[in-house]
Amino acid sequence: MLTRFVSTSGLALREMGGVYFVPEQQHGSLDALGKVVAAAGSNVIYQIPIHDAPQVQETLTTVARASLDEEIRALQQELQAFDDTTRQSTLERRLDHFEHLRSRVELFAGVLSFKADDLKGRLFEAQQELRVKLGLPLAEDDNAVTQRRPGTDDGETPQTQRSPSWQADEAIGF
Repeated sequence: MLTRFVSTSGLALREMGGVYFVPEQQHGSLDALGKVVAAAGSNVIYQIPIHDAPQVQETLTTVARASLDEEIRALQQELQAFDDTTRQSTLERRLDHFEHLRSRVELFAGVLSFKADDLKGRLFEAQQELRVKLGLPLAEDDNAVTQRRPGTDDGETPQTQRSPSWQADEAIGF
């Protein structure tokens, strides 16, 4: 449980060794999880507050960008490995993973105050590629979806529908 929580809500600061940066918005959930883990045995979660210094901010930003970049790269490689024999349900689960990864990019870009346009752009392109494989409408941006009708040629004007805006979920912190 703990590993899953920190891998989806935090960033690994070391490749091995279990040192993670967990944003302040997630501390309530981390504290609650720590109590559950401690109650299950003699487990302890050590929390060390991070000093707000330029070097710390720079290090966390570098680690966050590298970690998110690697997640996007792995997702792109996985997507390239898919072929016509890949099950529809597998592709749909990967599409859900794109949304999760997009929310992580937005969370850490906001918490650490860095621009993530390049990460978001790469993620968007890979997501569009997966949408094509699934036969789903292509998204123009975060708030619009372009619907392609089967049998139409590229010269026709696509239909555009507005999709609901993404909203933060207070229960999970983002």
